[in-house]
Order: sequence, then C-alpha cells, then structure tokens
Amino acid sequence: MNDKIARIVGKVVTTLILTGARTATAYVSPTHTVRACQRRIRGRVPRHPRRFDVNLTIGTPNYRSRQFIKKAQRAGEPFPIKRVQLTYVHVHARA
Repeated sequence: MNDKIARIVGKVVTTLILTGARTATAYVSPTHTVRACQRRIRGRVPRHPRRFDVNLTIGTPNYRSRQFIKKAQRAGEPFPIKRVQLTYVHVHARA
C-alpha cells in the first residue's frame, strides 16, 4: 500500500506543478484521498517565485471530495479514479 501511495503522491505533485492548478486531488478509495495544494501568499501566487511550496494531505476526504465520491459511485466509476482532479483559481474581471 505504501508503494502505491508513493506513486500517487508523485503523480499528484507532478500534475500540480505542470498544470499550474490550485489543487490536485487523487481518489485512492472512497475513504482515502491524496491532495496537493500550491501555497499562496495572501491568496496569490508570487510573481517571481524562487520556489514552489506544496501542502500535501493524505487521508480522509473533505466535504467537497465526499460529494464528488458519491457522484462518481453513482456513475459507476471504479476506484482508484485514474485521472487527477484539478481545481483552478477563479479570475475575476476588473470593473
């Protein structure tokens, strides 16, 4: 199980770095998720980042993830879900 989680962690972090998303989540089972989030300063990505900070969470899913798991199970999606789910930052237009 640890080797499987290590591969999933690598996949999630790599996907987060390459896509520029805010969060990347992998669903290992209905009770376990692997989630990586890009750390931000005051809600923003630094303009000239010298490093890429990642907050990694391995464990039980949060409320939003549980809602996604219920929808996936109703649709007949097998676990682990193959694609890493991404969340992007909402960009608001200035008035």
